[in-house]
Amino acid sequence: MFLKLKRSRENEARLLKESKECLKKLEDNKDILHKADAFPDNLTNDVLKLRAQYLKHENDAACSEERLYNLEYKLAGLVQILILKYNESLLFIILSFF
Repeated sequence: MFLKLKRSRENEARLLKESKECLKKLEDNKDILHKADAFPDNLTNDVLKLRAQYLKHENDAACSEERLYNLEYKLAGLVQILILKYNESLLFIILSFF
C-alpha cells in the first residue's frame, strides 16, 4: 500500500513539474506571438522599415497584376462576343440578299 502511495506521489510530482514546464513554454510562445503581431507597429530599424515598404509595394504590384489578368480575360471574352455578333450580322446581310 505504501509503495502504491509512493508511486502515486512521484507521478503527481512528475506531472506537476511537467505542467509547470508546459505553462512556461506556453507563456514564451505567447510572448513570441505578441511580438510577431506587433511587428509592423514597432519598427525601429531602417532596414525593417524598408523591408515593410518593399513587401507592401510587392503586394500592391501582385494585386495590380491580378487585376490586369482579370481585365484581359474579360476583354478576350468581349472580343469573342463582338466577333460572333459581327459574323451573325454579316450572315444576316448576306442572307437578306437571297
